[in-house]
Amino acid sequence: MWVYRDPSSPFYSSIGVTPNERPISKREIKKELELIGFKEVKIFAVSGIEYKFIKDKKLLWLLKFYNLWERIFDKIFLSKIFGSFLVIYAEKS
Repeated sequence: MWVYRDPSSPFYSSIGVTPNERPISKREIKKELELIGFKEVKIFAVSGIEYKFIKDKKLLWLLKFYNLWERIFDKIFLSKIFGSFLVIYAEKS
């Protein structure tokens, strides 16, 4: 998602971006959750989730490459570290 949603990316698109939207890292999420009292914070990256549509028609051609990357990345062990989406588990103490 960095390619599409990070302003520093050459393929960034602001279409549909909310004023407070920005990509964040697993480390940043964990730190923020721990600061507000969550314990046992576990964050898992996942890949293999394909997009069917993006609103920016100029970048729609990139979608097939993104989805191919997602399928390939899901097959290798690094997807657990660098997957495009995060699943978060945390307990409030």
